[in-house]
Amino acid sequence: MPSALSAAPRLAGGPIAGVCPVPEGLLDRLTEVSDPRDPRGVRYRLLSLLAIGVCAMTAAGHNSLSAIPEWARRSSPETLRRLGLPSAR
Repeated sequence: MPSALSAAPRLAGGPIAGVCPVPEGLLDRLTEVSDPRDPRGVRYRLLSLLAIGVCAMTAAGHNSLSAIPEWARRSSPETLRRLGLPSAR
């Protein structure tokens, strides 16, 4: 199963049929979101969690919050690493 990141077109231009491109600079934009969580309870960077949500809800076509962790479980270790998460596999 291709990941959302590997399915993103590498060339400039419009979206390819059936593929939702990852906007250039998505991770850079997500770093601008302030994290309201108490640092004592933080396990994963907010950037990584938001990126997983974006990938699951857009590129994978899910439409529920419960589908986000399922998408993450099915993602390849490489995809998780690129999103800033340690792979547990």
